[in-house]
Amino acid sequence: MVLPILLLTSNAGQVLQPKMHLNEEHLYKVNSVEKDFAGPSDKLSRSIVQGMPIQITAVKIQGGSTSVRVVTGPLVVRGRSVGRSKTNTFDVDSVNSWNGTPYALVGVVFPPGGAKQGQAWVAPFRGSPPLTAGLTATYKLMKTQTQGGQKVAFLSVSVRGDNSCRTRGSGQLIVGEGDGIVRSGKLHFDIAFMRPGKGKTMVVNSHDGLDYTITQ
Repeated sequence: MVLPILLLTSNAGQVLQPKMHLNEEHLYKVNSVEKDFAGPSDKLSRSIVQGMPIQITAVKIQGGSTSVRVVTGPLVVRGRSVGRSKTNTFDVDSVNSWNGTPYALVGVVFPPGGAKQGQAWVAPFRGSPPLTAGLTATYKLMKTQTQGGQKVAFLSVSVRGDNSCRTRGSGQLIVGEGDGIVRSGKLHFDIAFMRPGKGKTMVVNSHDGLDYTITQ
């Protein structure tokens, strides 16, 4: 559930494009609250609060591809570390599309040529369970401004998926214009797990509410 949104600003119409430099490192943490409900009701069956620290380092740059080392964990559940950290390496292309789905990683896939203020685009969205594969997001670059002495960009996000479950999500991500580090972000998801009902209808078997909060 983390955000490596890698951006660079040019002077031509405030174009934001993915860009990492060799040995560049990003550190952040994704905090999540997952609430499980039985059936279509609002009766809470369980609540899970956890945090996942993430470290991303560019270890090789060749052509339009960057090899990125990702260290995730250890997971923090109810204030305690659980398990061990894991290290994987992924290739990221020029629009920030990854050759895999790192656990807990939330990222933005940009359109070729980058994005300008006011521009919206559709791209794949990735997250960690209970989010499933095959989700699609509509991103929009809302505005840029100076915050705490630093230039940042605001992205709105709307997520949709209708595969093994029905997923709807929305929120906002705030990223640094120059260094690409995520300053903050909040996303909320409603996830409905479906089962066959009478005839050809599908009914809600259970549903989840999921909130991501990203911090540095």
